[in-house]
Amino acid sequence: MIKRKEKGLAPMFSGILIILMGVIFMSIIIAFAINYFGTLEDQQKYNNNKIILSTINETLMDFQEKEIGSYVQLEISPDNEIIFDANTKTITIIQEITNNQIYEKTKENISYGNLTITKKQNAFEYVLDLNGIVDLNNNLVIIPGTHSIDFNYVSQENEVPEILVSYKK
Repeated sequence: MIKRKEKGLAPMFSGILIILMGVIFMSIIIAFAINYFGTLEDQQKYNNNKIILSTINETLMDFQEKEIGSYVQLEISPDNEIIFDANTKTITIIQEITNNQIYEKTKENISYGNLTITKKQNAFEYVLDLNGIVDLNNNLVIIPGTHSIDFNYVSQENEVPEILVSYKK
């Protein structure tokens, strides 16, 4: 006759408990990782938007020292739409926030010279005020992606350069 060794319920319960604890622990790790990487992505977009608008601002300010007919081309890769508005003489980017942690840590209004970053509902609004620096000749919306922006100095009025803006994908 063959004798079976019977194992008690304790080893089976311990095995199930170890697997269950592993699943719970991994869920907690994944939850923290998702939160961290969501915040990191928003922070990278925040910094990229500031850099893009600062670069555009420097480029446009340089036209005050250039001659009519001058031309400058910039390569940019925005994460959000860039709106060139000739009527309000502004360039605007609106960044939707996916993680509220960066949103809560940021002040209501932040100014860097003529660049203002304002908290809106679940978004940051970046506004570059060009009043007195240059006049935009046209309205333009640039979608996310890699683009080549052309700035052409077409005329001057009251010592303020008038710039024609165009872009290519």
